[in-house]
Amino acid sequence: MLKEIDGLGDGEEILLGLTYTEDDITAAVKTESGFSAFGFDIGPSGEGGTAEYTCTMNYSFEITKFEITGLTLEKSDDEDEFKIEDVKVCLKEGKITEMSCAHGELEYVGFKFQMDGLTYDGTVKTLTINNAQLEVKDDCFQVTDFVMKSDGSIQSITLDVEFDDDPVYASITAALKDGDQGFCFEASLTVKIKDDGLEGSVVIGSDGDGDSRFSYGYLELKVYADVQIGTTPLKFTQVGAEVGYNYDVTGALPDNDCDIVLGGTIGIANSSDAFELVNTILFTIGSDSFVELMGDISIPRNNALLMGELYANYTFGEGQVEGTLSSDLK
Repeated sequence: MLKEIDGLGDGEEILLGLTYTEDDITAAVKTESGFSAFGFDIGPSGEGGTAEYTCTMNYSFEITKFEITGLTLEKSDDEDEFKIEDVKVCLKEGKITEMSCAHGELEYVGFKFQMDGLTYDGTVKTLTINNAQLEVKDDCFQVTDFVMKSDGSIQSITLDVEFDDDPVYASITAALKDGDQGFCFEASLTVKIKDDGLEGSVVIGSDGDGDSRFSYGYLELKVYADVQIGTTPLKFTQVGAEVGYNYDVTGALPDNDCDIVLGGTIGIANSSDAFELVNTILFTIGSDSFVELMGDISIPRNNALLMGELYANYTFGEGQVEGTLSSDLK
């Protein structure tokens, strides 16, 4: 009897029928009720089944490897309906060491997915769905992150959708991640209107667990256009504004120490495009309030041969400025 296998459901048992011959020992699986892994029912063995079971033992009758191939994993409840075909499961030294497949179909909370392959992580006991695609009518959208926990529930899932129909380009990313106190989420939208030189981004989400859970958001809008500055030989090349709440704009990460972030960007070049200077200033108001200045210069503006970067940071109350300056000559 095999029991207490790490990765299988609690209390699951696999019965083996041993046949002794003069030369070797073979083991036949005799599970009556089957067992489970990742919320899927596996087994039982018997006539009409397509799965093949292989048991390998050393001369001390210790099972060193137990392998099942050709499995069809199915699970159906009020919310989920999973079906994964041609699955291979390997057990070694009381643990699941491999779970893989060639193709499968999953339905989760009414959404249908196609997938190619599985990757099992025995350290954290998670199952990663490889090359998953979300089916919506006649379209398929790429899922870049799809991880299941050992009980068959979803640990994390990320969906990326792109739309490109000149002159409009849009990119949408939506992510769910299971935490100790429920799911955290993040959704972001980037839109570009090429002919009008408009570009905007929106990010909303929640992060943290329990009493430390917080919401965050970020909004940015930029306009790219050459506008002459009066009678001077200079022109504006871009102008932008951004605002964030509990969001680290520089690191593009949620941060509940950054209560409010306000920023603006302006780009200037000369009429002959001999250079372009783009400056961004960010004010962060929170547990630590500070101002950041970022500048980039390109000479010439297009196909630059010399590029320089400036970063400066001043924290209110400390009375000193920190920063870096770098350049790159091609």
